[in-house]
Amino acid sequence: MRKETEKIYNDSLKLEAARRFGIDPESLVALEGFENFVFACERDAQKHILRLTHSIHRPIEHIQGEMTWVNDMASHGISVAPAEPSLAGYFTEIIPHEPSNTYFSAAMFGYAPGVWLDEDPKAMTKFWNPTLFEEWGQVMAQIHNHAQYQAPRLSIQRPQWYQYDVLALEKFIPADQVQVFEAARTHLEKLHALPRSPDTYGLTHADLTQWNFNVDQGKITVFDFDSSEYGWFIKDLAVSLYYAGASYEGEDIDEFNQIFFMHLVKGYRRIRDLSNEWLKFIPDFLLLQRIILYSFCYQIWDVENLTDENLAYLEKARKIIISREEPIKVDLIQ
Repeated sequence: MRKETEKIYNDSLKLEAARRFGIDPESLVALEGFENFVFACERDAQKHILRLTHSIHRPIEHIQGEMTWVNDMASHGISVAPAEPSLAGYFTEIIPHEPSNTYFSAAMFGYAPGVWLDEDPKAMTKFWNPTLFEEWGQVMAQIHNHAQYQAPRLSIQRPQWYQYDVLALEKFIPADQVQVFEAARTHLEKLHALPRSPDTYGLTHADLTQWNFNVDQGKITVFDFDSSEYGWFIKDLAVSLYYAGASYEGEDIDEFNQIFFMHLVKGYRRIRDLSNEWLKFIPDFLLLQRIILYSFCYQIWDVENLTDENLAYLEKARKIIISREEPIKVDLIQ
């Protein structure tokens, strides 16, 4: 969360949002949100999710684009948590913050059925396996199919992949890290040169990790399209691979990554073509994710009071970025 956003937020904002969406204010329970204020809540005794997004993070046009895309996917039978209207019939409500001359966009979503694996060890033990990884790939492919064949008619406003604020590295990373800037700049130039076509580039979730879906009897429902952007479809697979290992508790992470990726691709290919030619770019998008996360840490951490763990993480990431040798390795011929 940006420090300036945390400073201006107060509970009157969530209460006003609750009023506009007809939410029982007593039901509001704060959830973890990295870039938004997120709450579990109830309306008419039904569970929902309320989200408040500061305008410094997303302008209203991008929020509206997200709502349009999510609801159109839901209407086409894709397993995503849909946006729900306010009492006035709007999917996005603007709540001004006059002292800062900014605003918060409030949105409400249906509660994804099932369990969030990260808070249910029994469900994690039961479902964290190749069958789930293939389901994950299938749903991702359905999202990409919609992005290619349905979304263009909607003229959805979302940022391009390179417009993510943390990729303005000089704003967040200390100025003396010249080697990081040079390596990142070279890598971004390489990515900008990649070809784009309707079957390789379009709207993506951009954060389709195990933390952004619930599991119900082995089926997943995806939520949190806050990071959705225009980018290469292959990037979504790389992001899933980048974070999947965080939920692995065994000793051989390389073996897990290989199994995970093999089954993710297998599920994806049941729904949508994916060439080995594009799979070879997975390491490039893994490195992009590492650059993004590195800059994001400087954005949200108190750099004057970093823990030993923080410092160790940054040092490791810095060396990887400078070397441009991503350590997550998988067989790219699937």
